[in-house]
Amino acid sequence: MASTVSPLMTAPLLVGSMSSYFFLGAYFVQLLQYISLARKHKERTAVHVIVGLTTTIELLQHALMMHTIYEMFIVRAGNYSFVNTPWSSAALPALNGLVAFLVQIFRIWRVHAFMKSIWGTEYITPFIFLVCFLQCGAAVAATVLFVRSGNNAEQLSFLKPAMITWLSLTIVCDTLVTASIVLPLLKRKSTSECHRSQKIINGVILNAVENGSITLLFAIPYLVVFLKFPNTMLAVPFEYVIGRLYANVLLATLNGRERVKDPEINLNTSGTHTLVFEKTDVESGGSV
Repeated sequence: MASTVSPLMTAPLLVGSMSSYFFLGAYFVQLLQYISLARKHKERTAVHVIVGLTTTIELLQHALMMHTIYEMFIVRAGNYSFVNTPWSSAALPALNGLVAFLVQIFRIWRVHAFMKSIWGTEYITPFIFLVCFLQCGAAVAATVLFVRSGNNAEQLSFLKPAMITWLSLTIVCDTLVTASIVLPLLKRKSTSECHRSQKIINGVILNAVENGSITLLFAIPYLVVFLKFPNTMLAVPFEYVIGRLYANVLLATLNGRERVKDPEINLNTSGTHTLVFEKTDVESGGSV
């Protein structure tokens, strides 16, 4: 006999999976652009490693997501049960945390490049890294707790401590990274009399704010929805998409370096260019 399941349990799975594939498509479009640019310019090996790891995790996530959807809607068709969901469903928080960790590490390196001449950088950068590492640990903890529950998706309130910690630290980390890039550049801009330098700074600031706000403004409603409806699947679309957003932000940051190039600015296309503001050089490692 077919079991009756609320649409609040099944519909979010479909919405989340379709949205995830949409952003995966956007990711591969950007990946092709990144590969094209990397062929023309000598990119840092570390950047290739980060992009490669991110792409691998993205493919793994979608393979696991496809397995979950197949099990729930085809193998168990008409007899839906969220008490014991497929084993593949448990991996998403940990893998999302790893993708966020890779992207945030990349952006932390940018923070170090922008702020290395500013007093206190030796404390700010390690602190942001610590927050980034903790959010990744909290995401892994969410996966562990879900596995220990027997993959029970009908009672997700027990995940609250791990989810609150993970998403809160993610929000804090994204805010700190963006602010640590933008604030020094605003100061540079206010003291620079070179119009071309100001134009380059505006491009870098815009890129940083765009990329930081995308994930930040997505993580906040994710946290709110999970806290408001902990025992439904309404937060699943956010779970399925947030990792894709981080991956897209990574490539948008890398590909966005072309947007702020200026032929009269000393530019090393290996990923490090120098913006000259009066007597001070800011090595940005590419625009952020």
